[in-house]
Amino acid sequence: KVGATVEDRDIYDLDRILKVTKDEDTKSVFGALRSGSTNHMRAFIRNLTRRNETYKPQYISQATIDVILAGE
Repeated sequence: KVGATVEDRDIYDLDRILKVTKDEDTKSVFGALRSGSTNHMRAFIRNLTRRNETYKPQYISQATIDVILAGE
């Protein structure tokens, strides 16, 4: 759950930055970081599910989590 929480916060922070930045290089780097965080989030939640545990997001919305989990 700690790993999921870290990624939760990272995705929250990255989304905030991506909304306001105009620099294309910054968008590219932060977009790649967000992609990595979403991959990690899926892995953490998948492992929690295997242990019959759940993760409730603390920073991003449940809707955002649902979109992340629906991705590959």
